Amino acid sequence: MTNLTNPFHIVDDDPFMVGSSDLAYFENYNGRLENGVVFLCRKGRAEAIINDFRGELKRNHSVILLPESYLSLTNRSEDFQVEFFVFSPQLFAEAAFRLEVD
Repeated sequence: MTNLTNPFHIVDDDPFMVGSSDLAYFENYNGRLENGVVFLCRKGRAEAIINDFRGELKRNHSVILLPESYLSLTNRSEDFQVEFFVFSPQLFAEAAFRLEVD
């Protein structure tokens, strides 16, 4: 049975989480991400729409999604699987390089 919960949702105010998923939650659904995500496709393939960009995800492809990004998958193979880590917008803000404006 496929899990249709958002795998990129951080619970209990934890700023960082790792996991794996088939991303079924995003199949034919344009989901807006609260958090940032980095994921690596481990097997299978899917067509992805990330914001306004379309592309194919397949084995060894990696993706970086910033908070507020949109993600949708179509034509996801049955064996599609990614490994990911999710980070909160606050953690991203703390880790981001900032340029000081004079």
